[in-house]
Amino acid sequence: MRPKLLKSRSIFKNRWVRIREDILKFSDGSVAPWYIREVGGVGRIFCLTPEGKVILVRMYKPGAGKVVTELPTGLVDKGENPKATAIRELCEETGYVVNRRAVQKLGVYEISPTETEGQVHLFIGKNAIRKGDPVKNPHEEGEVLLVSPEKLLHYARNGTIEAMGQVASVYIGLDYLGYFNPTQPPLEKGRRKDKVSPPF
Repeated sequence: MRPKLLKSRSIFKNRWVRIREDILKFSDGSVAPWYIREVGGVGRIFCLTPEGKVILVRMYKPGAGKVVTELPTGLVDKGENPKATAIRELCEETGYVVNRRAVQKLGVYEISPTETEGQVHLFIGKNAIRKGDPVKNPHEEGEVLLVSPEKLLHYARNGTIEAMGQVASVYIGLDYLGYFNPTQPPLEKGRRKDKVSPPF
């Protein structure tokens, strides 16, 4: 089932994008090139304020050609811990800060296994506080939104949150908080922890 890798080479590389060509031999003997976008990783955070509001950002995305609504997300810098990435992106995109000890990992997920080797590192944070304005960046001008978990679920269902990976992250975060089954405590690393109440 798994093809044999015959050769691999970098065909494009700059500060932001790296494209690799893999030559694969398949089970029927055929040989074909496959093009992979190399992504070091992405940090994403589902973060709540002390009032239980979820922090979102609306930002223009050139690939979609429009403004989209999403959880704070960004590329992991070389040598950076994904948790630090998620916390940094929250601050840069929204002006909110969260204590590192109040941030937990929800999981690691493939971005698009057909075309990239990158993964999304998803975190949840609580009690984030607004400390200032988002970092000014003409390439990433955004609008901060604070929404209830109920409205967040509505956004995921009605298409306000459009990126499939973002929709999945919303559901994972709400599930962790017990939103879909409030009688059950959250999961972490495959084991139940002490029962906690959802913040809403």
